[in-house]
Amino acid sequence: MKISELQQRHKKILDSFSCGNIVIDNFLKSDDAYNSSIGKTYVLLSENEQMVIGYYTISTGSVDYIDGALRIKDAGAIHINYFAIDESFQKNVVFEENGAKTYVSDYLLDDCFQRIESLRSKDVGFSYITLDSTPEGVWLYERNGFCSINSEDNILFSPYKHEFESIPMYLFLDEE
Repeated sequence: MKISELQQRHKKILDSFSCGNIVIDNFLKSDDAYNSSIGKTYVLLSENEQMVIGYYTISTGSVDYIDGALRIKDAGAIHINYFAIDESFQKNVVFEENGAKTYVSDYLLDDCFQRIESLRSKDVGFSYITLDSTPEGVWLYERNGFCSINSEDNILFSPYKHEFESIPMYLFLDEE
């Protein structure tokens, strides 16, 4: 498997991608997936590079909090706009050791985390990773340290415009 930035040459293999959510599928197949003002999209390709197994898109943002009637910026964030695995690879195990399983989704999310950490250590300061999860994806993100935002957290971020039910989640990176 190979992970690379989405390029125009991949366009011919995108039509077969289906994660089970038409909105997420359509983003990958749209010109927006190539638009760097929206984010950078990375694809996980099959060994022969004839199939997209999964993808994610990342961009920058911030985490805010409410103080009375004011919304105040608290810290910078990297936002995972989209993250999806093709239905035929969902829950597929790529590695198992001592009963611990690494799924295709874990493999792709680990690449996303490595890319984010590289940005953080070299180029951009931020304290959070934010995302809007589908109900089906919450288990993946919770297993990887993300928390759902609730009213007690008093934190907000501006989500990417989605046309599906989403659960705002965050991972605070500076926690020891």
